[in-house]
Formats: sequence, structure tokens, C-alpha cells
Amino acid sequence: MAQAVYFVPGGNAPLQRSITVTLHVITPLKSSSVNLASGVDPSGKIRYGVDGRMFLGSGLGGPGRTVTYQNNGKFRIEDTVVDQNGQPVSGAAIRLGKDLVFTDTSGQLFLRVKRDKAVSLAVVPGEFTVPGRWVTVTAPAEARPGQVILIIVRRGGKS
Repeated sequence: MAQAVYFVPGGNAPLQRSITVTLHVITPLKSSSVNLASGVDPSGKIRYGVDGRMFLGSGLGGPGRTVTYQNNGKFRIEDTVVDQNGQPVSGAAIRLGKDLVFTDTSGQLFLRVKRDKAVSLAVVPGEFTVPGRWVTVTAPAEARPGQVILIIVRRGGKS
């Protein structure tokens, strides 16, 4: 719960006091947020408000957040994404087979698969959650369980 108290010089504030409660729910395929608020206007009347938003999709990765898939795959594909200086890239989007997976803050990602066989690998710069334009320097065309893969990207490209 967050509490915000607004004071505007001259006393022309539309709200004198406000309390806002925000509830966030994040799952691999959906992110929802609901805000409940109350406030006291200058005349002393209590005002209430509610708003919310929902995002549906598979691209919910981002700095500080790891997106994993809830499946019972026995085999694990692991990749690491770094820039040309060897620094980890957080929020890089990699398509492994049909799944779009995002790197965590250490540039790592994993996907569990049911079969011990190679899947196609593609870097998807347009889906990166980290700001900027990215270009692939090196990336294999496929990934196999048990094989740790290093992908190198760099900032660049035309706007």
C-alpha cells in the first residue's frame, strides 16, 4: 500500500490527501494491475476512484524479472546473451522453437523441453525489453539440451 499526500502552494490542490492501493498480478502469459484510490478534496468531500489494466502476451520479461515456462520438460536448453564487450544483456528475446524466452539480469535464459533434440534458435531484437536497437553478432541456428550456448549482440542498426 502506498500513501501520497499532495500539498500545493496557495491551496489550489484538487486533492488534499490521497491513499492509493495497487495490486499487481504477473503470470507468464498475463500481467494485471488494479488501482484503488480515495482522496479528500478541498471542500472535505471524500472521492473514490478505481482503474486497472491488463497485458496479454508472452513477452513479460524485463530487467530484474525472469520469465520461465511452466512445463514438465525433462531436458533443459540454456543460453547466455552478452554484448560485444562480454557484458550480460538483460531482456534479450530469443525464440527457441515456438517459444519466445527472455534473459534475466545476468543475461541467462533457459527453456525446458520434452525431447532431447535440437530446436531452432533465433534472436528477435525487435522484442528486446532493454532500450535501444540491437543487432546479432553471433548466434547459432539451433540449440540442443545440455549444450550451453553463448549469443553475442551489439547496439546498433538504423533507426
